[in-house]
Amino acid sequence: MSRINDINKVLPVKAGTTIYAKNQDISGLGEGQVAVFDGSTNKSVDATTSNLDKIRDFYVAIGVGTPTGGIIPDIRKSPGLAIQSKNISGYTFQSYSEGRNKILKINPGTQANCDKAFMLKFQFENGQIYRSIGFNQYTKIYNVKTGCCDDCFTCFSGDTNEVTSLMVQSINADTDKLLTAKAVMTAATLITDVAAGGVLSKNYSANEVITVYADLLVLAKFNRTVDTVAERFYSYLTVEVSAIAEASFNGINLNYFLTRQTDVKVALADGFSCDKDVTITQELAYEMGSGYDLYQREYHAGGHQGSAYRVSSITGLQKNDTVALVEKSLKYDLVDLFYDLKFYSLTQEYTPNRQSVTVAFPTANTAARNSFIAIIDAIVAGQGLDPLADDVTASTDGASGVEAAPSSTILDGISE
Repeated sequence: MSRINDINKVLPVKAGTTIYAKNQDISGLGEGQVAVFDGSTNKSVDATTSNLDKIRDFYVAIGVGTPTGGIIPDIRKSPGLAIQSKNISGYTFQSYSEGRNKILKINPGTQANCDKAFMLKFQFENGQIYRSIGFNQYTKIYNVKTGCCDDCFTCFSGDTNEVTSLMVQSINADTDKLLTAKAVMTAATLITDVAAGGVLSKNYSANEVITVYADLLVLAKFNRTVDTVAERFYSYLTVEVSAIAEASFNGINLNYFLTRQTDVKVALADGFSCDKDVTITQELAYEMGSGYDLYQREYHAGGHQGSAYRVSSITGLQKNDTVALVEKSLKYDLVDLFYDLKFYSLTQEYTPNRQSVTVAFPTANTAARNSFIAIIDAIVAGQGLDPLADDVTASTDGASGVEAAPSSTILDGISE
C-alpha cells in the first residue's frame, strides 16, 4: 500500500446522543454514541479526567447496533491498535458549509445597434464534465439579434434593454438548464418616469428583478424619446449556474460527484458596446459536510473497517452486508485526527502507513461535539498541538450558511 493512501475510518455519531461518561467500559456504549478511551486502561475519559495531557495512547469508538442487556453488540473504532499521542500529525475541524452557486452580473452597456447579433459564450467546469470529456472545454453560446432598423437617421433605433430581454429569454429556454437568467432594473424607475414609452406593469426599485419582459421594451421605447444617456433607463442581466443534482440511489452511488457546484467563465463575444461589463456577484462555494458526501466517504473507508470486497461479483453493486451508519439527509461537523502508528524492533523503528479517523457530528449535536473536542484538546496539549475550541467558536455554527474564508490558516484552518 502506498504511503499516501491513508487507512481511514469514518465514525458518524448518532443524532441526539451525548459523549460517553468517564471511567466506563466500552461494552456500555449506546448506539451511535462516541467515546474516547485511555489505551492503557481501556476506560473512557472525559474533559474532567486528570492528566489527559499525559495519556500516551488512546482510541475513539462509537457503538454499533442496539444494546442488549446493556451491552453494545458491535463497535467501530479508530484504525490501529491505538492513537499514539506523540505521533499525531494533524488535528482539524470542519463545520458544515452550504453549497453556493456562482452568479454573474452582465451589464450590456448603454448602446446597442438595431439588426445586430449579440453573443455570450460560457465555459462550464464541474465534476461531471471532467469525468465525461476530461479537461477539454465545455462551452455553450447564446446568440440573439435585435429588431430591424427603422427609417430614423437622427436617432438610434436599437437599445440594450431589448438585448437584455432577448438574452434572458434565450438562456432560460435552453433545455440543458445549466444557467438561470434574470433581468434586473439598474435604477429606481416609476411608471410616470417612462410614460412616453408605454405603461410599466409596476414601479421598480433599484436592482429589482424584472419578470414582465414587456417592461423592458417600454424602457427601450422611452429611451428613444430622450437625447442623453443620463436621461435613459437601463437594465442588466444576472446568470446563476446550476449545480449537479444529488443522485438517488440505494447502496453504491454509481453517479457520485464531489464537486457538484459548477464554475463558469463568460465572454461577451460579439455585438456589445465598449461600456459593457461583467462582474461576479456571488462566488462559487462547494458544499462541505453533507450526509450525502459523508456516506460516500464511509463507503470507501469500509475497506479499512470491514471487508475489502464490498461489491458483488455478480451484480457489480454493494453487498447487502455493508453497514452504513451515516444518515444521508443530515449535515455534519467533522473532526479529523491524522497520526502514525510507530513500533520498534531490535534493530530499527517502523512507521506504517499514515492513519486517520473522521468523527462526524450532526450539526444539532453541539454538546457532544464540544465535549469531544475538549477531550482531544486536552490530550494534544501535551504534544504542543493547537486546540480546536477556538475554531469551533470562529466557525459558522449550524446547518446553514457558507463558512467564510479564514483570515489565516497558519495552524489549523479556521482560527489561530
